[in-house]
Amino acid sequence: MALIFYNRGVGEIERGEFAAAARSNLKALQLDAEQNSARRNLLAAWNNWAVQCYKEGDVIKADQLLNDVRLVAPDHVQD
Repeated sequence: MALIFYNRGVGEIERGEFAAAARSNLKALQLDAEQNSARRNLLAAWNNWAVQCYKEGDVIKADQLLNDVRLVAPDHVQD
């Protein structure tokens, strides 16, 4: 079931639906906390959503999203 939500999140990221992608990947992680692909996708969704918010002038929301990334993955290093 986690894989279904992960796959949904992949498509949502590709379509620029970052909030939906974050929700899908969070659900995947709730179902399988060891789903590293969903974790990486969640971080990508939050990052891309933050960039989108910044471009739209919503700096506060962008900052909140990036703080979420730091809370969930303080030591994350992009490959």
